[in-house]
Amino acid sequence: MEEEKKAKNYAYHLLSYRWYSRKELEKSLEKKGFNQDVIDNILEQLERENYLNDQRFAENWLNFRGNNKLLGKKRLQYELREKGISSNLLEQELDSFFTGEKEFSLALQAAQKKANLYQNMDKEKYLRRMTNFLVRKGFTYDLIKKVLNKLEEEGREE
Repeated sequence: MEEEKKAKNYAYHLLSYRWYSRKELEKSLEKKGFNQDVIDNILEQLERENYLNDQRFAENWLNFRGNNKLLGKKRLQYELREKGISSNLLEQELDSFFTGEKEFSLALQAAQKKANLYQNMDKEKYLRRMTNFLVRKGFTYDLIKKVLNKLEEEGREE
């Protein structure tokens, strides 16, 4: 019982800073050396109490990382998969986050922020750097092409 109390307090401590996925919290508790049965009990209890909810975690992750860090679908999908979010839930949350032109809008914002740094480069180097930057952000080549065309229309000074 003492170990369970310590594990629960540790889990509450972690959750007081940010949301965790079930897999993340499980790994943290394992790293701290708690028994697997105790960990399973704590995780189930936290889910019942709604302190641990993978759907809410995924929504928050997408909102924060997608909107603030201007990340694309591929990058966010990778990150959430690493956090242990199930494929079904992952696809559902990505579909609800990336509605309409949202991904294009995020890619365009990211590119516009970066364009100032690249404005004095020759066109070939500019396109290569911008493409590599947007790929690292998790956008597809088709989307990057549309974004670069849009920037070209607006003029690279943006």
